[in-house]
Amino acid sequence: MPCVTRLRKMINATSDNTEEDVHSIKLWMPSAIVTRSLSCDRNLLLIEWKLHRAQGHKALHELHQHLRLKCHLTGFKKDWIIGQCGHTRSRGIINTVQKKIDTAATKYRIACASLSALAEPLLEIDWKAEFPVWETTPQ
Repeated sequence: MPCVTRLRKMINATSDNTEEDVHSIKLWMPSAIVTRSLSCDRNLLLIEWKLHRAQGHKALHELHQHLRLKCHLTGFKKDWIIGQCGHTRSRGIINTVQKKIDTAATKYRIACASLSALAEPLLEIDWKAEFPVWETTPQ
């Protein structure tokens, strides 16, 4: 993409001229380019759109599975676990599942943010019905 060359030159002009580590080089995805009001090939935008749609669906599936697991574990704990040792262990397991829920929710939010950036240049208007805003509730 020709515009990436200009972006890299602008960034290199503002920073010192030391060599960058390979893992720290910014990867300019089409969604990052269109947010800076630069043009990008429509086919690249469509490819990234499909990628982030798939990531959003995968994150929703993970959320669904982990939320069901947490519901089951909480009910099992309430009905069958007695004693301090059992409650401590089950609480640890439930906290691990909650961390997985938080991770999946973060993946979903990132995918939705990218879809939001790509929706306008691709003229996609119905994607918000497929990917509603994920709002967390205090625990």
